[in-house]
Amino acid sequence: DPDFAVNGWMYVLYVADPDEDGVDDAEVSYSRLVRYTVIENGAGELVAEPSSRLVLLGATFGTGIPVLHSSHSAGKLAFLSDGSLIVAHGDGAHWNVTDPGGLDPAAFGPGKFGPEQDVGAFRAQEPRSLAGKLLRLDPATGRGLADNPFYTGDPDTLESRLWARGLRNPFRFTLVPGTGPREALFVCDVGHSTWEELDLVRGGENFGWPCHEGAPEFAEYQANDPDGYCDALGPVSAPWLAWNHTLPGALGFTGRAATGACVYDGSDYPAT
Repeated sequence: DPDFAVNGWMYVLYVADPDEDGVDDAEVSYSRLVRYTVIENGAGELVAEPSSRLVLLGATFGTGIPVLHSSHSAGKLAFLSDGSLIVAHGDGAHWNVTDPGGLDPAAFGPGKFGPEQDVGAFRAQEPRSLAGKLLRLDPATGRGLADNPFYTGDPDTLESRLWARGLRNPFRFTLVPGTGPREALFVCDVGHSTWEELDLVRGGENFGWPCHEGAPEFAEYQANDPDGYCDALGPVSAPWLAWNHTLPGALGFTGRAATGACVYDGSDYPAT
């Protein structure tokens, strides 16, 4: 928390053990956001006080963020200068096959997620899912904020928590210096088979996944879209920078996973 020195609050985003059996490799699970108060123990160490635990998202299976395969799950947490909390989370879908939904029946039903989230990678487009999104939350309650771009009038709805959507695995991002108090973000979104992207987020963007990978349309999901998300997509924000896995193109380089970014605002960076 920005006021950690005063309140001792620490936030943790993690994939929960869905049946609490101590086995951590379940592929049908969900992410949970909690807050602890940190105290000093008798040995002078800073530790989380277990009794202070406050669940902000994901107290139960159906109220968390879907994680239905072995990746594309919980990402980064960061505060904006206005005090709001940004949460990054992947689409929770299968990366090894085309996943338009229907692959994880154990995740849906009573006490689990609703059928509207059984859409695989298209959760990144589904407004009734927190997966494949950046969220902007009130850090005291985990609710959405009234100036969020998809606010419905009710801070408890999932849509009210959304800050940007259409993301595959945005597990790292960085704030752009000098753009506060509601900073712009450079978001590293890990691609699928061809493109990696660095997205500039100011709030309200849709980056198109899985209907697009990078700027181009992604044929694999365009052809496997039983619910018509791609037809109803609307305007798509292009990546600020995208690079190909194998073709250098005009950029002059290739690369794989977009795993981090920093903004250098000094004057000593060497000439190209």
